[in-house]
Amino acid sequence: MLPANPLLNATAPAGPHLPVALLRQYAAGSLAPAAQHRVEAHTLACPRCADVLAGLMQTPAATTDQALAQLQLRLRQRVQQQAAPARLVRDTRRPRWLVPQLAAAAALLFGLIAGGWWAWQQRQHAPAARVPMAASTPPVAPAATTAVAPPPATELD
Repeated sequence: MLPANPLLNATAPAGPHLPVALLRQYAAGSLAPAAQHRVEAHTLACPRCADVLAGLMQTPAATTDQALAQLQLRLRQRVQQQAAPARLVRDTRRPRWLVPQLAAAAALLFGLIAGGWWAWQQRQHAPAARVPMAASTPPVAPAATTAVAPPPATELD
């Protein structure tokens, strides 16, 4: 019967590196002889796993866990410190895309104001002749058709 762990299975494709938990078991001496042989064969071909295993065998597990926790903490702090200036750089880049939009809005506003002022000036200086005015003469009464005209004047000598 094959082991459930694929790292201990000789027929399963091995990943690039062995997990640290397996290397810790090897360093503690709690692996089966066949699994120990597989770890030894892998560490002969993989310098990274051999280095990790050598480090695990030099220090007790508690010290290693504490050292790994401190290392991870320092790495997180360093990554955060390096990421903080990058955030500041991104903040200073934001107005760059805003400048063309503000310039276009200002040009549009200037055009609207200039057009409105020009139209207002045209209305103020319009000549009065264009405006039709009502007739100022009073209406004429209709002439009587039966009116008698005065007789023509004759000269008497």
